[in-house]
Amino acid sequence: MKNSNIVKVDSKGRVLIPYHVRELNNINDGSEFVILSTHTGEVRLMPMLKGKCADIKVVHVDDPSTLAKITNIMARHSIGIVMSQSKALERGYLAEWNALIDISRCKNLKKFYNQISRLDAIKNIEMNEK
Repeated sequence: MKNSNIVKVDSKGRVLIPYHVRELNNINDGSEFVILSTHTGEVRLMPMLKGKCADIKVVHVDDPSTLAKITNIMARHSIGIVMSQSKALERGYLAEWNALIDISRCKNLKKFYNQISRLDAIKNIEMNEK
Protein backbone atom coordinates (compact mmCIF):
# COMPACT_ATOMS: atom_id res chain seq x y z
CA MET A 1 0.00 0.00 0.00
CA LYS A 2 1.18 3.52 -0.73
CA ASN A 3 2.43 5.41 2.29
CA SER A 4 3.00 8.76 0.60
CA ASN A 5 0.91 10.96 -1.66
CA ILE A 6 1.19 14.36 -3.27
CA VAL A 7 -1.79 16.53 -2.40
CA LYS A 8 -2.67 20.18 -3.02
CA VAL A 9 -3.98 22.86 -0.72
CA ASP A 10 -7.14 24.50 -2.09
CA SER A 11 -7.98 28.22 -1.94
CA LYS A 12 -9.52 27.80 1.54
CA GLY A 13 -6.45 26.03 2.95
CA ARG A 14 -7.99 22.56 2.87
CA VAL A 15 -6.06 19.39 2.08
CA LEU A 16 -7.78 16.26 0.80
CA ILE A 17 -6.56 13.16 2.64
CA PRO A 18 -6.63 10.23 0.20
CA TYR A 19 -9.30 7.57 0.78
CA HIS A 20 -6.86 4.72 1.52
CA VAL A 21 -5.13 6.84 4.19
CA ARG A 22 -8.47 7.72 5.80
CA GLU A 23 -9.53 4.07 5.81
CA LEU A 24 -6.22 2.81 7.19
CA ASN A 25 -6.26 5.37 10.02
CA ASN A 26 -10.01 5.34 10.74
CA ILE A 27 -10.37 9.02 9.81
CA ASN A 28 -14.00 10.04 9.38
CA ASP A 29 -16.02 13.21 8.84
CA GLY A 30 -15.45 15.40 11.89
CA SER A 31 -12.15 13.77 12.93
CA GLU A 32 -9.90 16.23 14.76
CA PHE A 33 -6.17 16.68 14.22
CA VAL A 34 -3.20 18.30 15.87
CA ILE A 35 -1.12 20.22 13.32
CA LEU A 36 2.57 20.50 14.14
CA SER A 37 4.91 22.76 12.20
CA THR A 38 8.65 22.25 12.61
CA HIS A 39 11.53 24.69 12.21
CA THR A 40 12.60 22.69 9.13
CA GLY A 41 9.36 23.46 7.26
CA GLU A 42 7.80 20.04 7.87
CA VAL A 43 4.07 19.94 8.70
CA ARG A 44 2.58 16.94 10.49
CA LEU A 45 -1.08 16.02 10.94
CA MET A 46 -1.73 13.80 13.94
CA PRO A 47 -5.27 12.43 14.41
CA MET A 48 -6.70 12.85 17.88
CA LEU A 49 -8.24 9.64 19.09
CA LYS A 50 -11.50 10.16 20.98
CA GLY A 51 -11.20 9.36 24.65
CA LYS A 52 -7.41 9.19 24.43
CA CYS A 53 -6.49 12.88 24.69
CA ALA A 54 -7.27 15.72 27.04
CA ASP A 55 -6.63 19.45 27.22
CA ILE A 56 -5.16 20.63 30.49
CA LYS A 57 -4.71 24.22 31.65
CA VAL A 58 -2.82 24.87 34.86
CA VAL A 59 -2.32 28.27 36.48
CA HIS A 60 0.54 28.02 38.95
CA VAL A 61 3.26 29.85 40.85
CA ASP A 62 5.94 30.93 38.34
CA ASP A 63 8.63 28.51 39.44
CA PRO A 64 10.28 25.95 37.11
CA SER A 65 10.03 23.24 39.78
CA THR A 66 6.23 23.35 39.48
CA LEU A 67 6.26 22.01 35.91
CA ALA A 68 8.79 19.38 36.96
CA LYS A 69 6.41 18.22 39.71
CA ILE A 70 3.46 18.12 37.29
CA THR A 71 5.36 16.11 34.66
CA ASN A 72 6.60 13.74 37.36
CA ILE A 73 2.99 13.02 38.35
CA MET A 74 2.11 12.58 34.67
CA ALA A 75 4.92 10.03 34.24
CA ARG A 76 3.68 8.04 37.24
CA HIS A 77 0.24 7.87 35.56
CA SER A 78 1.65 6.97 32.11
CA ILE A 79 0.44 10.26 30.61
CA GLY A 80 2.37 11.70 27.68
CA ILE A 81 2.55 15.24 26.34
CA VAL A 82 1.47 15.68 22.71
CA MET A 83 2.19 19.40 22.75
CA SER A 84 2.37 22.16 25.33
CA GLN A 85 2.93 25.86 25.89
CA SER A 86 3.97 27.69 29.01
CA LYS A 87 3.90 31.43 29.64
CA ALA A 88 4.43 33.81 32.50
CA LEU A 89 1.32 35.74 33.46
CA GLU A 90 3.22 37.80 36.07
CA ARG A 91 6.96 37.19 35.80
CA GLY A 92 8.21 35.55 38.99
CA TYR A 93 4.70 35.21 40.47
CA LEU A 94 2.18 33.48 38.22
CA ALA A 95 2.40 31.30 35.10
CA GLU A 96 0.08 29.25 32.88
CA TRP A 97 0.77 25.89 31.28
CA ASN A 98 -1.50 24.54 28.54
CA ALA A 99 -1.04 21.06 27.13
CA LEU A 100 -2.64 18.44 24.97
CA ILE A 101 -1.96 15.17 26.78
CA ASP A 102 -2.19 11.51 25.76
CA ILE A 103 -4.29 9.73 28.40
CA SER A 104 -4.62 6.41 26.55
CA ARG A 105 -2.46 4.51 29.09
CA CYS A 106 -3.67 6.31 32.23
CA LYS A 107 -5.52 3.95 34.54
CA ASN A 108 -7.05 6.56 36.87
CA LEU A 109 -7.48 10.06 35.41
CA LYS A 110 -9.36 11.34 38.47
CA LYS A 111 -6.47 10.34 40.75
CA PHE A 112 -4.01 12.15 38.42
CA TYR A 113 -6.16 15.29 38.48
CA ASN A 114 -6.47 15.19 42.28
CA GLN A 115 -2.72 14.74 42.78
CA ILE A 116 -1.94 17.79 40.65
CA SER A 117 -4.69 19.83 42.33
CA ARG A 118 -3.12 19.16 45.74
CA LEU A 119 0.25 20.70 44.81
CA ASP A 120 0.77 23.91 46.82
CA ALA A 121 1.87 25.89 43.75
CA ILE A 122 -1.33 25.18 41.79
CA LYS A 123 -3.79 28.09 41.70
CA ASN A 124 -6.27 26.67 39.17
CA ILE A 125 -6.56 23.59 36.97
CA GLU A 126 -8.96 22.73 34.15
CA MET A 127 -8.99 19.47 32.21
CA ASN A 128 -11.28 18.37 29.39
CA GLU A 129 -11.22 14.98 27.73
CA LYS A 130 -11.32 15.01 23.94
